[in-house]
Amino acid sequence: MSINVYVHRLIHLVMKRANNLLQLAMIGFDKGLYDESCFLSLCSARLVLRVLGLIYQGRIINSNSIRHLLSVIAKESNGGLREVITRFVKEHRKELKMFEVTDKELILSLITKSRGDADLCINIAQDILNIAQNIISAYDRSSDLQQSIH
Repeated sequence: MSINVYVHRLIHLVMKRANNLLQLAMIGFDKGLYDESCFLSLCSARLVLRVLGLIYQGRIINSNSIRHLLSVIAKESNGGLREVITRFVKEHRKELKMFEVTDKELILSLITKSRGDADLCINIAQDILNIAQNIISAYDRSSDLQQSIH
């Protein structure tokens, strides 16, 4: 199996896992498990962003910071995707900062997440997964991948 086919399969598997985590976050939200919903949303977004490094850098990005992961991907993306990611980060800077501190708060703090916090976490994660899906779709259409599969 060529490396491109392996990367293709891995990226799609990770995207499926990220979507599953987001679904679990939504189930938790419906059950009033807002801390867990935020945590699962964060895991979902972080998972897919880290693996997108395979497309651009040939390796998984070793960072847990959502903003850093988005920044790395934006720098490596073409003009249209770079603009989408940059605009997303600018428009959601405050929300992304709150999103990132979720895991620290859940481990090291007595702070609990509210319904509004969980809703925000799910929405941010969904937006990130949508961006990731656009990147993956562009990768799937690339001529290099098509040649290596056939």
